[in-house]
Parts: sequence; structure tokens; C-alpha cells
Amino acid sequence: MARAFIIRLLIFVILLGNIVGLNLTEYLSAVEYLTLNEDFVEEYTKWSLEVFSQPHYLYDWSPQPFPCSTKEMRSSEVPTSVHALRPGDIQCVAALGDSLTAGMGAKAITPIGVLLENRGVVWSIGGDYTYQKILTLPNILRLYNSKLKGFSTKTSISFLNGQNAKHNGLNVAKSGARSYHMVDQADLLLDRLKNKELCNWNNDWKLITFFIG
Repeated sequence: MARAFIIRLLIFVILLGNIVGLNLTEYLSAVEYLTLNEDFVEEYTKWSLEVFSQPHYLYDWSPQPFPCSTKEMRSSEVPTSVHALRPGDIQCVAALGDSLTAGMGAKAITPIGVLLENRGVVWSIGGDYTYQKILTLPNILRLYNSKLKGFSTKTSISFLNGQNAKHNGLNVAKSGARSYHMVDQADLLLDRLKNKELCNWNNDWKLITFFIG
């Protein structure tokens, strides 16, 4: 693994050297132009999804049987205490945080990819694919409750609609956010919880991750 990292680092340095040798201003302008082109972003997203769909592409993750039983992991009645909660009782997932939770550059293969947010593959809130393909908390919980809601999917452009992209679900994380931004994110999350009708505000159990720093 260390050898592979060193090779990738050397390739990056070589490519960076070639880029610096060009007119950097023109290069950055070209990248910005492409990210504003909706057709290009759509095609880039399709291409990256195809790449990430290749067997063992992500972290050498190979499909394995889920190691835990998913039977009888949902209560017959909604629990009134967290001490009686089972995995299948969770109806919604939500998340607050910074670029890590926004998935900024998570699937980047080229410099353009760094400008995109891949919220659908974030460990805490991503809902792209299934557990067999990508190991995320929502993909695990969906093994217990197929009706789980709130998780993020797909890709968006960070500086255009990032935090408010339509596929974000209850992921209100924002790239570049700091701890003092969390109050604003909490207010935004409360608004979505109450108005998007993804969850029953009073009765549904919700799992919210808070990842900042």
C-alpha cells in the first residue's frame, strides 16, 4: 500500500509540474468553465459512476456477507427509550459537518473532480449503491430497514448548489465549514426535518452524525 501511495504521489508531482509549466491561469479558467457546463458535469458523473462500479475499485472492497443477523432487529412498536432501540427502528439519518461529510473530492480522479461533492459515498450519510458496494452507515442500516430516509446520493458542484443540492437529503454539511457554523447548520437541519416530510418529527427515531474539526 505504501509503495502504491508513493507511485501515485510521484505521478501527481509530475502532472503538477506539467501543469505549472503551462499557463496556470488559463488552466484554472478552463476548469471553472467545465464545472459550469451542466452537460459536462452530467457526463463526468456518469463516467465516474461507471469507474466506481468496477469490482474492487473502492479501497479493494470485495463483497462479503453481512456479518450480523438482520432478523428481528426491528421492534414491533416504536421504542420510547434509546435503551430499547434496535437498528431497524431508525427511520432517518442526518448529518452536520464540513467537507468530509460533504464528500468534497471523494471520487476525484482528475483535478476537476476536486470541485465536486460526492455526498453519496460519505461514510456517515452516503446512500449510493448498497452495502455490497460501498460501506457506509446508511447502507448498513438499510439492511435492517429498507425504508430508511435522509441519506445523500449522487454528485453536485460545491460552489454552486453544494449544501442545497436536491439529492442531499438531510445532509446539511458544507465544505469549508468551521465549528462556529454548526448553529446555522443545526437550524437548516431542523427546517428540513420539519418541512421536507422525510421523517415524522415527533415519532421517528433519527440518527444524526456531527463531524467537524
